[in-house]
Amino acid sequence: MKRGKKRGISMGTVVMLTITALVLVGFFGMLPRLAGQTDLRFHASDIFVALDQTITGIGEMNASQSQKKETETPPAAASFTPAPTAVPTPVPKTSFSFCAGGQIAFTNEVRKASTADDGYHFDWIFAPIKDSLNADLTLVTLANSTVSTDKLTDYNMPVEMLPALKSSNIDAVSLGHYYTLDGGLSAMGTTRSQITQAGMIPYGAYSTQQERNTPVIIQVNGVSVAMLSYVEELSKTGKKQASNAEQSFAVAPLDLAVVQQDIQTAKGMGAQVVVVSVSWGKNGDTKPSDQQRETAQSLANLGADIIIGTHPEAVETVQILTADRGDGRYHPVLCAYSMGNLFSADREKRVNLSGMLLHAQVEYDPATDTIAFDNLSYTPTYCWRGKVNGSYRYQVFVSNLTSYPEYVDKDQLGVMNRCLKVVTDAMEGSIFDP
Repeated sequence: MKRGKKRGISMGTVVMLTITALVLVGFFGMLPRLAGQTDLRFHASDIFVALDQTITGIGEMNASQSQKKETETPPAAASFTPAPTAVPTPVPKTSFSFCAGGQIAFTNEVRKASTADDGYHFDWIFAPIKDSLNADLTLVTLANSTVSTDKLTDYNMPVEMLPALKSSNIDAVSLGHYYTLDGGLSAMGTTRSQITQAGMIPYGAYSTQQERNTPVIIQVNGVSVAMLSYVEELSKTGKKQASNAEQSFAVAPLDLAVVQQDIQTAKGMGAQVVVVSVSWGKNGDTKPSDQQRETAQSLANLGADIIIGTHPEAVETVQILTADRGDGRYHPVLCAYSMGNLFSADREKRVNLSGMLLHAQVEYDPATDTIAFDNLSYTPTYCWRGKVNGSYRYQVFVSNLTSYPEYVDKDQLGVMNRCLKVVTDAMEGSIFDP
C-alpha cells in the first residue's frame, strides 16, 4: 500500500529551527559584554516572534509549492502527425488524328501531263483530296525513286514531286514495297534523303545496317509513334539491282521473329503506338488470304496497333482485331489489309483505279498502356484521267460526291461510280459494313 506524502514542516525542521533560535539568543546575550556596551538592551521575546514568523513563512512556502504541484498542468505528450501520402497525379490520355492512303506510282506519262512552262505541277493531282488527307499523321506508300542525276523513267521521277506530296498534307512516306530496290540501293538512299529534305518522314527502307536497326519514332500530338515496315517479297528487278548483303538490311523481311524484335526495341525506346506497314499479298486480289489473316493476328499479338497493307493495288477489307498480349487487357488493332492505289496511271482494271483513305482518332491511355479508336471512317477515291484544254490531266477525286468539275465528263463519272462499287463491295463484312 502506498503512503501518502506528508505536507507542511517536518518535526526535524522544527527542532533545527528551535536550536538555531536558542543559539541566537545566547549569542545576542553575550554580544554586549563582548562589545563593552552595557546600555544595549535585548528582548528574547523579539527573537521568538521572529522565529515564529520564520516558521510560518516556511510553512506557507511549502504549502504554496505543494498547491502549485497539484494545479500545474503536466506537459503534453509529444504527438506525431503523419505526412499525407502523396497521391500521384493521373497522366491524361492523349490522342491524334490519323489518315492512311494507298500506293502512289507516277510514270513518264503522268510526268509529262504535269509539266508546264514554269515547271512541274504534281500538286494538281492531289488538289481535290487535299482536305481529306489533312490529319495529325498522314502516311502513304511511294513506289518511285527521285534521283535527279539519273535518267527519268517510269520508276525514277523528278524530285519536284516530293514537295507536291508535302503540300498535299502528307507527313510520312513508306518506301517498304515490292519495287523498293528497282533503282538499286543508292537510288533508294537518295530518295530517302530527299523525302526528309522535303519535310516528310521516310521509313521502311534503309541505306545501312545501323539505319535498319534503329526504329523510326516520331512525336504526334505528344504521342510517341513507331513507324515500322515489312516486305514479303522484292521484285525480280530489285533483286538484280542489289546484292544479297544489301537486301538483308535495305528492307525488313516479313518474319515474325524480326517483327517481335523490332517492336520490343521500339517499345524500349519509348514508343506508345506502333504502326506497321506491310507489303504482302498478290496483285489484283480483293480479299486477304487465310495466311494474311493469320499473319495479321500474329502482328497484333506482337504489339502492332495499326496495320496498313499494300501491294495488291486493290482495296481489301478493314477489320478491328483483338490482340492477345498476355496482360488481360483489351488491345484493339486497326487492320487495313490493302489500301489499293491512291494514285496510278494504270487503267486496265477498275481495281487499279480504286483506292481509299482510312481515318481514325487514335487515343493513348498511359495508365493502362492501351489505345482506342474513335471516329473511324473511310473515303473512297478514284484516279481520274481526262482532257483539260486539249491536254490529258490526272487527278484523284473522292468518288462518292454529288458534284464534280465540268471537265469530268459523263463517261468518266460512269467509270467512277463503277470503281466506287469496287470499294464498297470490298468493305462488305468490314467494320464499315452498315
